[in-house]
Amino acid sequence: MSNTANHKSAAEECLLKIVFQHPDYAVSVAEDKSVLISGIEEDWRRIIEKINETPGPARGGNVLEELKRMGQKMCNEFLTPDIEKKLLATRAEYLILEIDEQLVHIPWELLYLNGEFLCQRFSMGRLPSTPQKMAACEKRELKTPLKMWILANPGGDLDSAASEGEMICDFLDQVNAGADERLIDAEVDSEISPAQVRENIKKYDVVHFAGHAEYDPQSPSKSGWRLTDGNFTAADIESIAGGSAMPALVFSNACQSARTEKWGKSDESFGLANAFMLAGVRHYIGTSWEIKDSPGSEFARLFYEHLVSGKSVGESVRLSRFELMADKSDAACSWASYQLYGEPRGSYFGKNGESGNWIKLQITSLGYTILKEAEDKKVEPKRPAPGIDKKPAFKWTVAACLLIVALIFVAVHLNNFLEKNFPPKNAIGGTPPPDPIVKAFLERNKERKAEIGRLWDELHKLTGDSGTAPSDGWTSPPLTIAFSFDSQISFSEQKKEDLIAHAIQAQINQSSSFQLLHRKSVDVILQELIRSIKNARSIPETERLTARLKMPRYYLFIEWNQYESKPVVLMQLVETETGSSVGFFDEILEKDKMILEQKERLCKNLLKKLEEFENRTVRGVISEVTDEAIVLNVGEDHGVKVGQQFRVVDKIGKDVILEVKSLRSDDASTVSVKKGDIPPKQGWKVESVGKVET
Repeated sequence: MSNTANHKSAAEECLLKIVFQHPDYAVSVAEDKSVLISGIEEDWRRIIEKINETPGPARGGNVLEELKRMGQKMCNEFLTPDIEKKLLATRAEYLILEIDEQLVHIPWELLYLNGEFLCQRFSMGRLPSTPQKMAACEKRELKTPLKMWILANPGGDLDSAASEGEMICDFLDQVNAGADERLIDAEVDSEISPAQVRENIKKYDVVHFAGHAEYDPQSPSKSGWRLTDGNFTAADIESIAGGSAMPALVFSNACQSARTEKWGKSDESFGLANAFMLAGVRHYIGTSWEIKDSPGSEFARLFYEHLVSGKSVGESVRLSRFELMADKSDAACSWASYQLYGEPRGSYFGKNGESGNWIKLQITSLGYTILKEAEDKKVEPKRPAPGIDKKPAFKWTVAACLLIVALIFVAVHLNNFLEKNFPPKNAIGGTPPPDPIVKAFLERNKERKAEIGRLWDELHKLTGDSGTAPSDGWTSPPLTIAFSFDSQISFSEQKKEDLIAHAIQAQINQSSSFQLLHRKSVDVILQELIRSIKNARSIPETERLTARLKMPRYYLFIEWNQYESKPVVLMQLVETETGSSVGFFDEILEKDKMILEQKERLCKNLLKKLEEFENRTVRGVISEVTDEAIVLNVGEDHGVKVGQQFRVVDKIGKDVILEVKSLRSDDASTVSVKKGDIPPKQGWKVESVGKVET
């Protein structure tokens, strides 16, 4: 790929069309959203690689926290305030996700909204679209007893998979014994070759694979199940597609069996999920990363238990996730790894999901839009005319070079003299904006602060939730921040402010312990939530929507402006509780350079100010003491890190030092005694000691 192409990809963002459909409404809501999708892709790959490369016991509780951070980032990127509002307000149980081939690699199930992943909140399934050709095959007619084929440890190298196959078979035998009629006939095979799978797979309604799978990102059609005598690959599935019907349900309970990159127009498939769906399978279940043996087998048992009881496929997957989440020893978060392709309301042993109990999200990639304020101009080098002698120009070239060197020498010394005697007020360069511009900005911020305060009060009256945790007079407030933009600006300026928010968000995530609660303007979010609640007045009181939105510790007011033909970004950092300004920054940017390319310079002074707050002592309380764990009431939102030490400040336990072992999802942390012989007590006050390098 050329440098030009590389530069172009760095200068683009993906334009999505997001359509929200509800069966009660004849008109669907459609919105366009520009997103920097590369950051999500990088986060996703990094998390999968971290899980796959790290031994189980060493993973700790950080996987869940990283999934939440990525899920929140995805929420900020992909969902508009109106779509978020509708997802929060709906009482639908099913979420049908229609995505195109450019978006199948995104973990949509793990969008983290209002303290829940989408796959926790909804019984959801993926219905992808693709330009690939789908095989023409017969429709499989299902009738009891269904025929099921269990391939248990066909590679002969995973004892737990063999146990899983026997467990499922025994369970289904018990189900049949207690039913009025046989529901399912299950066969188990442990020694099977690719040729035997190709020959026999279409004889069965349901196929369950328990064993090792291999994912090949370079040649995804070579991805497949590891069998006794070679692999049964995605290419093998392509070879048998068409004609008689494929199984209706394939559960590939193996590591990375649903992992995929983007699909495209190709004669080859893009992995197991792509191949099975193109071949005509109705439902495919697989995993995104390497799962642990025990929770993987338990998920399968729970899934079939719910499925044969009459529940839909989507509900069976969701309920199995919930029950597996209770297993705190599963450091790989196996429950989060599962993906369902197919209609989530479909059922094999009962009625399909209720016709009106669903919502649909259609997400389509519309291509890319240029983010640059100005296009690069390509200048071809000048060549001498034919026949002209270049030698006489040599001495002039040397003279010109010497003159340039002399000018540079003078310029450097002159610049040093000016910087020493007349230092610029602005860190980036250029004349700072005049007082009237700054004064007007600060005056507008006073109005914004008052309006945001009024919105919080209105939300509190409607929900009874102030958005803040009760204070004990000792515990440090969390290190959280939210943005506020000028809402009275043109669309083009809104796009620039959106880019500024991208840049600041990237720098905060990379270089700060602060948690950005939302990249969208906080006043817009509050307005949307209030409107949702008011529109929900017809809902019974016990079922009325309640909004859970954290009040940040700081607001960052941001405004884009122009001064002397140069773009200038004005920022004011304000403490929420007191309303006092704790920092003002006016950063002049280079006109012909992308905002994202200047993010380090843009955020340099802001990050310095945030670092001052991070270096302050963190105070907390021992909130829980059990045989298994000692828990502090401060966690990631307070800037706490694994390995950080706290000392007990109560006189009785003054010689006790605690060390953070893991960060919990409820913004708390688990610690162990590093020093001291006195057993810690619930209610003891603690404060941080030193700083953990990251």
